[in-house]
Amino acid sequence: MATWQYTMKMFPRQGVIKHYGKEPDTVNQSELEDANIWNGTNIIEDLKLELEKCLPPVKSWSSDIDQFGSLEESCIEIFYESGNISEISIRLDLRHLEKDQLEFLLACSSKFDLVIYDHENGGRINSMNSFGSRIRSSSAYSFVKDPLKFLDALKTN
Repeated sequence: MATWQYTMKMFPRQGVIKHYGKEPDTVNQSELEDANIWNGTNIIEDLKLELEKCLPPVKSWSSDIDQFGSLEESCIEIFYESGNISEISIRLDLRHLEKDQLEFLLACSSKFDLVIYDHENGGRINSMNSFGSRIRSSSAYSFVKDPLKFLDALKTN
């Protein structure tokens, strides 16, 4: 992951609700990944066709990953274990962020009954406002906004 990329994860809404008993505002993503919440989800082919509308499919470095877009820019990766989805990771290039990408991700999550959570703090993203606030509070945004200030802050921590 590049410093200028804002990272999120997509999870099946019903799997999140089953695990937590509700759709929480914040999640522990590693806990969700360990819970196998993708089991029984059969959306992959339709989802891949939808993702191709936003980012072009690209050959991944692994046969267990479907990749859309460039790893150095905006990309979505679908990870598989034993042929089943194990994770969907989204990275947006904040140097060239487009409103259309954010709207597409929200529409896609709604269409496929998925929920998006910020990777940095686990907060739910379900609107353009939540996208904006989560992105502005991210380290990727701090870097893109002022790279030297961001790097100086790393020295003092």
